[in-house]
Amino acid sequence: MNSKYDDFFQKANSKSNWFRDDISTTIIDFISYRDKFSQREFAKKNNVPRTTLQRWLNRINTIDADPDLIAFFESPAGINFLHLLIQALHFEFTKVGCASIHNICNFLEACRLSRFVGASYGTHQRISNQMDLMLTNFGDIEQTRLSKQMPKKRITLCEDETFHPQPCLVGIEPLSNFIVLEKYAEDRSGKTWNKAVTEGLANIPVQVLQSTSDEGKGLINHATRGLKGHHSPDLFHLLYEISKGTSVALAGAVRNAEKNYEKCEKATRDATKNRAAYENLEKRPVGRRPDFESKMAFAHAKKQDAGISLKNARANQENATKAKREISN
Repeated sequence: MNSKYDDFFQKANSKSNWFRDDISTTIIDFISYRDKFSQREFAKKNNVPRTTLQRWLNRINTIDADPDLIAFFESPAGINFLHLLIQALHFEFTKVGCASIHNICNFLEACRLSRFVGASYGTHQRISNQMDLMLTNFGDIEQTRLSKQMPKKRITLCEDETFHPQPCLVGIEPLSNFIVLEKYAEDRSGKTWNKAVTEGLANIPVQVLQSTSDEGKGLINHATRGLKGHHSPDLFHLLYEISKGTSVALAGAVRNAEKNYEKCEKATRDATKNRAAYENLEKRPVGRRPDFESKMAFAHAKKQDAGISLKNARANQENATKAKREISN
């Protein structure tokens, strides 16, 4: 058994004073020499309490599984395999993937490996917590090692705050997707951001040229004064500012054009009705006949102009919407 795996599971399961591979080796030795030594003699010779040896033997005898499986999984090679399997399950499914500790426990129960390895939530929570610490330590060690080999770079830093429920400051370099900062803080002021980013970039040879974030005052202050760089709004706030500056004006232009078109359309209908009403009079008034045709032509021309204005207003609104969609793309 590799000692690093022993240490990992010993820390994760602090209740046990014995490593599983040591137990299996001791049991195999006892089975090999039980014709020569009694339990008491063997236990004394190997510095194992007799009751402990009896408990180990009783556990194996009560496992409800195929004898070949018992022989393998209770051997040092089998235990090593189980340790590697548990580590792989936790790393791939709960650290890289989005499964939960409950999924790990259910998996072990479903494939009946729970007969050979602990499947309780508490056991695997301890393993998961220990793996979190090891991953964090590994990240710190690797960052220190690799930063010494890294050439100087100028970067953009994407920053934001999350709340669950305490503010968590997050900073990511977008090209590499490297998480520069992920830290809980008491507040999200510019001063707090400056301190957190300085600590996150310690010993990393980079210069932050710009920060992309929302329009929070603390973040803007941090970018322009703390980093002495350029602040770029994130996509949501960029689109929000564009929409705020254009949507109301464009929508108002469409409404005004619609009202004007309706007014011109009504004037055209009225001019047509007036001529029809005059023509249907039984007794027409004295004097020259009104020039209904000229009025109708004038109203129709205004209606056409109003229609063109409405079409242009709607086109402007649609073009702005398409342009914002292109920015998103």
